[in-house]
Amino acid sequence: MIEFCMLNAIDNWLKSALAVGLLALPGLVAVAAEPAAEPAAPLVEPEPEHRPISAKAEIAFQSRYLSYGLIDNVDPVLFPRADLKFFDGLLTLYTLACFDLTDYGRRADYGDHTWRCTSLDPGAILAYEFSPEDHDWLPTKVGLEIEYTYEHMMQTLTDDSHDAQYWCLSLELPDLPVVPTFYYEREVQSDHGTYLSLKLRHDFELADSVLLTPSLCQGWGDRKRVRGYLSDPRSWNREDGEFERQLDRMGLMDTTARLDLEWQLNDHLKVGAFVAFVGFLFDSHIAEAARCYEETGEWQESWNFISGVSVTASF
Repeated sequence: MIEFCMLNAIDNWLKSALAVGLLALPGLVAVAAEPAAEPAAPLVEPEPEHRPISAKAEIAFQSRYLSYGLIDNVDPVLFPRADLKFFDGLLTLYTLACFDLTDYGRRADYGDHTWRCTSLDPGAILAYEFSPEDHDWLPTKVGLEIEYTYEHMMQTLTDDSHDAQYWCLSLELPDLPVVPTFYYEREVQSDHGTYLSLKLRHDFELADSVLLTPSLCQGWGDRKRVRGYLSDPRSWNREDGEFERQLDRMGLMDTTARLDLEWQLNDHLKVGAFVAFVGFLFDSHIAEAARCYEETGEWQESWNFISGVSVTASF
């Protein structure tokens, strides 16, 4: 009797399992018929937009006009600039102008140029960045620029004796924590002097699109550059020529400590501001000549503080 009950229970369980299996069979067939899901395509970053031609316009205001740490104008000046870039920045053609905002020219004996252009500097830049991805022997990126500038002094429109031409070369290592920039400049029309500088800078990102950049730069001039800018006897009213003989040598020139603030407002507009200290700190003879360099005698120090603001539009 017990055996019969057990066999009856097993028989009922098998019938139930068979019924469940038959009910589930259509679903299993449907699942098996569905194709396997394809793996998700890998994310591909869009390639950067290539712009064969782009343009930039900048207007900059400075509290003073300095060249190599030497005062060319003790009053505020305006620097408008226009750039055309070709082949993603490989070639840049530019024009930089300087406008007096006061009657400093009258006091400096080159004529009142208030709100008039005093110099016009057209030029061209070839720029290229060498990357370890393209050159295995490079440990880091190297930025290279070759620049030509013609400086035309507008105060003497009928006389180009004060004009100058410059060939420049700069090397930069942009991926280092502290970015070094080596700069070489050779003047080929006027004094034929050579000027070198080494600058160190670091960018701090204060907020989205806001950069604070402190930098330190030291300049050096060869004998022709030192004499060309500083050995004019009118600068120190010495008739014995001794001071000029002391400047007939190469030496360290301007030292610059600068702080820049830059805010990228959008893809096309950027504003900037800076403050800087510039001084002749290492050569006493060059520093003495720098104190006498300013044409009107209104500034008789070998150091300066300078500041400025700028607005840049890119297209």
